[in-house]
This record gives sequence, C-alpha cells and structure tokens, in this order.
Amino acid sequence: MKSSRRRRAVLGVAPLLACLLLAGCGLDEAEQTVADEVRTALSNGDDDTDAQDLADCTAERWVGEAGLEALRKDGLVEGDTANVGNVRATADGERSVSEPVARAYAEARVSCLDYDAASTDVRAALPDASAETRDDYADCLREISDDLREDAITQRLRGQGDAQPVTRLEQQEQRCLQQARG
Repeated sequence: MKSSRRRRAVLGVAPLLACLLLAGCGLDEAEQTVADEVRTALSNGDDDTDAQDLADCTAERWVGEAGLEALRKDGLVEGDTANVGNVRATADGERSVSEPVARAYAEARVSCLDYDAASTDVRAALPDASAETRDDYADCLREISDDLREDAITQRLRGQGDAQPVTRLEQQEQRCLQQARG
C-alpha cells in the first residue's frame, strides 16, 4: 500500500515539475502577451529555428522571473505592452537596466542556451568547419561555467561591459574558437 501511495504522489508531482521547468506555464495572460512581444524583440526577425527557440525560452523565463512591474520600472514594458526598442537595446547591452532585471535576463538566457553543434552561433562562428569541429567547439562552450555567463551578462546589461566577468567570458569563448580553428 505504501509504495502505491508514494508512486501516486510522485506521479502527481511530475506534471507540476514539468510545468515549472517549461517556460511560460506560470505566466498569466498579461505576462504571456508581454513575453510574446519580448520574444519578437529578442529574435529580431531571425527565422532560424534555434534562434526562435532561444528567444521564446528567454522571453518567457525573463518575464516570469523579473515580473511586469520591474520591467515597467526599467522601461521595458509600457502599460501592458513591451517596448520592443528598449528590449532589443537592453539585450544588446546598449541600454542598462536594474540589477534584478539584468540578473533575471541573465538567468533566463543561460538556462535557455543550447550549444548544439547545429546552432546558429556555432555555424556562424565556424561556417566551413566539419561537424566534428563544431561539436568540439560546442563542447568547449558548454564547459564555461553558468555562473560566469550569468555574471557577465548581468554586468553587460548593467552598463558595465568592461567588468571582469565580461572580459573573462569573452576570453574563454575566444579560447574555444581558437581551439576549434586549430
């Protein structure tokens, strides 16, 4: 009897965990609308499936983590609509935001990264490379700590593009690229 009760409890928790892990399941209607607009801003017209998936995941997690009020305070949301220009400028590091909004973006972005060898970034960095070389490059990028990535992205979005974490991340990414180029 006890094992079947535990099994039911585990089965009952599984959908909740899946929902929490999937971006957007906890967003209300207003947040989802803003997340959809943020996704459009982050994808910047890129039709590539990998870029769309990254933009979608990042947008939903960013909006969910930061919340509409914080995004409004930082000028990323006006009323119930995303300010697409400010979102793009922020994501590009051209416009600074508060620490909580920057950290929420960094955590969302890093949690959504997928350095699959078929990704747009890997193909763009190594356009003529073999699949094996791209895989090695992607593996090297995966080895860079998420904490460093989050710190670097947060600093960049805070207007501190020359901060130590940003420099360290750039150095590690360049090292990976140099190794891949041989």
